[in-house]
Amino acid sequence: MSAAIQPTAYTAAEYLTLERHAPYKSECHDGQLFAMTGASRKHNLVSLNIWATS
Repeated sequence: MSAAIQPTAYTAAEYLTLERHAPYKSECHDGQLFAMTGASRKHNLVSLNIWATS
């Protein structure tokens, strides 16, 4: 079985290209990509409503 070889570090340009087409958000730190968690649209709406009424 062969595994795909991944680059050891991504450049800023490579990261931005990947990020534009990725189905999820990630961040790049020292050339390594890390998946980011994100809130749903409903979660953001609830948070905004709570903040606006307080």
